[in-house]
Amino acid sequence: YYINIVTARGWHVRGYDLTVEWLRNYKIPFDCVDIVSMNDKSKINIIAPYADRVKFCLEDNISHVKDFIKAGMLVTVPAKPWNDTIQHRNINRISFLTQAIDLIS
Repeated sequence: YYINIVTARGWHVRGYDLTVEWLRNYKIPFDCVDIVSMNDKSKINIIAPYADRVKFCLEDNISHVKDFIKAGMLVTVPAKPWNDTIQHRNINRISFLTQAIDLIS
């Protein structure tokens, strides 16, 4: 698999470096890290060209979840108070991040 991490940490001057450091610290494999602004639609803009080939998407921001669903993607959503209002057949809810590993396997 090609693992592209797309995260909305564009608000932080060291968003890229901190994200890469965190991924490496927790031994999470990745091929690419894209940093986007917190409030724009750039996550879907990055993913849309190959949305039909995305095998796994983990997202907690309800706005991005809606964009991914519109693109026909399955989305794994950590159960959080700020995103529990959205229900859709393309959403898998998880309570713990470790559950995401079972979905990927």
